[in-house]
Amino acid sequence: MCGAAVSTMSAPDAFSVPTPEQVELEFPVANLGSRFTAILLDSIVGGLIGFVVLIAGLAVARELRGRVLETWVTAGLLLAMFLLYWGYFSIFEIAWRGQTPGKRAARLRVMSVDGRPATVGQVLIRNLLRLVDALPGVYAVGAVCMLLNRRAQRLGDLAAGTLVVHEGETALPPSLPAAPPAAIAAAIGLTPEDLQLIETFLHRRGGMPAGLRAATAEKIGARLAEHLPPEAREWAQSEAGLEGLAAAGRAAVGGGRRA
Repeated sequence: MCGAAVSTMSAPDAFSVPTPEQVELEFPVANLGSRFTAILLDSIVGGLIGFVVLIAGLAVARELRGRVLETWVTAGLLLAMFLLYWGYFSIFEIAWRGQTPGKRAARLRVMSVDGRPATVGQVLIRNLLRLVDALPGVYAVGAVCMLLNRRAQRLGDLAAGTLVVHEGETALPPSLPAAPPAAIAAAIGLTPEDLQLIETFLHRRGGMPAGLRAATAEKIGARLAEHLPPEAREWAQSEAGLEGLAAAGRAAVGGGRRA
């Protein structure tokens, strides 16, 4: 299955995603080292939780009388440990939009290969196959698969259509003005295509990770720079700036100022 994505055994490259906002985003793919750091941290956290569950289960079994009851408790304990192992990653990646405590500490995030946040179904599939990737121990199958494709996808990622990327923070320029003068905002000559581009992003941003939102806003603002006065270009490369541009565009449409 890994062979479908094989190119050469090289380090992961940046992953480019064309978005509905008509800008191409690049994400640095998480390599084996950074993902090992994340899984190590998650193993420590999950191990501590599992230890507490195990001690509690053994205490219950010790209090019970009869071999049948002890057998049922043992079976239930084994099931609980499996659900804990599988559920730990799934629950966190669903609740934290592609992150676990280990991934958050390592600043990694699971995302769909189309650039969108991973869906619940994708998260469940990739984590169900984690059991195979972990064979025969220390994620040997998953590690080999990651080394054989440029997106560093393990079997679970390939089956689910996901990958893990580094999520850096995009900082705004320190001298960024709060907003351009009202006269500039009122005179901005946005085309209908420009306004549609901005509105599409503003409607979709709620489902984006913070880093992706900031990067998308910056790229859209840079794309529109040629239509903006110099003093408004930096401001436009932020969510607040795009909101202002959208408001100015809607006001211009309402006032009949645009063709």
